[in-house]
Amino acid sequence: MDVISAFLACLRLKSVSRTGWLKSGLVDVESVAEHSFSVAIISAILAKIKGLDPYKASLLGLVHDLPEAVTGDLTPWEKGRLPEEDLTEIEYSALSSILGGVPVEVREYFRGLYTEYLTKSSPEAVLVSEVDKLEMALQALVYSLTDTDFDPRPFLDSASQDLADSMIIELFKALVERVDRGTHK
Repeated sequence: MDVISAFLACLRLKSVSRTGWLKSGLVDVESVAEHSFSVAIISAILAKIKGLDPYKASLLGLVHDLPEAVTGDLTPWEKGRLPEEDLTEIEYSALSSILGGVPVEVREYFRGLYTEYLTKSSPEAVLVSEVDKLEMALQALVYSLTDTDFDPRPFLDSASQDLADSMIIELFKALVERVDRGTHK
């Protein structure tokens, strides 16, 4: 058992920059770890409001991009160029690599959580999937306030796709209004 190697692999997320922000011309961008933390806490808050399990939602939020410690942060365009089954195999292989040193039952538990997120097989997983998009929109707002050359619209357009949860949609609309006003308060 080599749990420390698993911990070190997880810590790599702190040095993986979010690719979409870099490709947009920003320099000092959030890491995947920062993004995952934000997704986790926002998911926990919204899960509690909605009467869902906030602990499960936050854990799903932390796990949802864990394979990126190995694969790096792939943009939606990059993911779209791969056949879905190939992408899934790559992600599961990365997850196995990260968690290879933990006991089998722990590895299977986290694989199950990741599968739950990918398949959106629980209300919490559906919520986290939508919060992932909402968080990107929130981060776009933050960047637009600190970099006047940054245009958040492409990220807002991307984030708005496939939103179905009424609460998330309302929050997204309120966020767009703040972008239009140029304020984050």
